[in-house]
Amino acid sequence: MGKACYHQWTCKADGTKTCTKGCQKVFSTTYNRDAHSTSCSGTAPVPASRHCSRGCGFLACSVAARRNHDRICQGPGPVNLTCTKGCSRVLQSRVGLVLHERTCRGAPAPAPASIIECTKGCGRTLKSDAGRLLHERTCHGPPAPAPVAILVCTLGCGRTLKTNTGRLVHETTCTGALAPAPVAILECTKGCGRTLKSDVGRLAHEQTCTGPSAPAVAILECTKGCGRTLKTNTGRLVHETTCTGPSAPAAAILECTKGCGRTLKSNTGRLLHETTCSGVPAPPPVARVPRVTSCPKCASVFGRSDSLKRHILDCGIEHKCSKGCGETFISSRKRARHVEECRYVPRKYFCPICPYTGFRHLKHYDQHAKTHDPAPAPQSTMLRPPAVHSVSHLLEGQSDSL
Repeated sequence: MGKACYHQWTCKADGTKTCTKGCQKVFSTTYNRDAHSTSCSGTAPVPASRHCSRGCGFLACSVAARRNHDRICQGPGPVNLTCTKGCSRVLQSRVGLVLHERTCRGAPAPAPASIIECTKGCGRTLKSDAGRLLHERTCHGPPAPAPVAILVCTLGCGRTLKTNTGRLVHETTCTGALAPAPVAILECTKGCGRTLKSDVGRLAHEQTCTGPSAPAVAILECTKGCGRTLKTNTGRLVHETTCTGPSAPAAAILECTKGCGRTLKSNTGRLLHETTCSGVPAPPPVARVPRVTSCPKCASVFGRSDSLKRHILDCGIEHKCSKGCGETFISSRKRARHVEECRYVPRKYFCPICPYTGFRHLKHYDQHAKTHDPAPAPQSTMLRPPAVHSVSHLLEGQSDSL
């Protein structure tokens, strides 16, 4: 069947792609129709062999297309596009109906039973009847009974298992009751004196044990007379392999024999010294008298002149903090060190009652003055308490009060 005939059955357009010159030839596309119209005379009659022989009025493009149409044509009247094999499917075209019936298997299989449980009593539920049949080939029936409540080994070893299967597997290799506890004394029977933690360890130890160890030497001193004492007998033997015997006696007098009066630390040093000694005793060293300088203002004593000069520049001068904290120093160096660390901020308002209490703003002072009754007026200088010069003065003040 030609492409034009198939398209004409399913085409939902209003016009058809038929030759415009009257030859009534149908094409699948407008491009083919226009190409045909350029050479068509329009006077060729339509052969009767291209008309449907069953009277439905269909005009085929060729005799072969008419023969294919006659195979599925049902004659005049409405076309029934329902599958004839019983699956009750409705197609949209005759071509689709023919193609569908080539692979149609007829009516669908009946739906599976609502309850698809295993018939052997295992209680399993399947999704389909085919799955139930496959399951029943390997099903062993109802499940095994639950394990016994007490899962203790029945052979007397006292072991407890988690499942009945585990208990059965364990009993295949169980030897019964446990072995008796090891003896209380687990010492080596060969006399080496070693104590083991278990009887198995004692047996393993005795396989390599050589018996009691050799007695240690009471005196672990070198036998060659060097006088050295060792910690173990093995160390003594190792030492004696390189020992040369007693050392040479030290000289009783380690002074120079030529009369210079020098004392040496060892006899070797004395011999080396005597090779170059002239025998003349060296004069005793002159004791260095330190130079003492004193300040003409405060009588302070200094060992160096530069320290005295630096002291004279600051002596008798009070060096106050430049930030206004009131601290006084005896030297400019100490004051400069203090200025670097001082965090004092100048204050204008001071409390006449509380010492060392100042404020930068008047509102801050007013808040502090409310703690006194009546509130005092601010002052321009800081109040300082009397200084206590010494501990004795403080003790005298306490004795007077008593």
